[in-house]
Amino acid sequence: LPPRPSESVPTTSAWTAILQAPNRAIAVVAMLALFIYETGQGGIWTYMAEFGRRSGVDDQLYGDSMAVIQLVALSGSFLAIWIGDRFGSKWPIVLGVGLNVAAAVALNYSTNLAQFVILNVIWIGSYYFVVPYLLGLMARLDDLGRWAVAIDAMWWLGDAAGSPVAGMIVERSGFEVFAAFPLCTGVIGITLFMRVLRRFGSNRKASVT
Repeated sequence: LPPRPSESVPTTSAWTAILQAPNRAIAVVAMLALFIYETGQGGIWTYMAEFGRRSGVDDQLYGDSMAVIQLVALSGSFLAIWIGDRFGSKWPIVLGVGLNVAAAVALNYSTNLAQFVILNVIWIGSYYFVVPYLLGLMARLDDLGRWAVAIDAMWWLGDAAGSPVAGMIVERSGFEVFAAFPLCTGVIGITLFMRVLRRFGSNRKASVT
């Protein structure tokens, strides 16, 4: 009889595999950065329909416009594919997160359909642009891609945490204060991402030498 899989091939749990992955300290900082950044993104999504109403967009027009916005914003992904790694990771991440955060803040002050559509295209498009670079950064931390898989959990946790935090801010302080929420999470996130890039670069130089 052939050996059982458990007898022929040693099995490793997903948690053990992650704990054995290299660059753990850097990866933890990167996941924290993404979690914080995503809380701001989740908060904006929570009130996107409200931003539409405040911009004079009715429910039907809101649905139609968001469908068009999503399609147009896909250009952010194609732009990332076209640029590739010719500028490295640092500046695409800074540019993508910067535009994303600026548009998120401005959405709080949108007053008409044109502003709502343009800001949404920038917000979603810049997000689609920066995501490949963030995933690529995590993938480079481990040749087996274990951190790229683990970071997906942080992505969803950040989005989930953003909704209650956003609700609490709006209820207690209004949308004027809420506008600072994506700004703060974006600044903290990009600061931590830059730290990850510096530390990863230092580790790679040390391993080469």
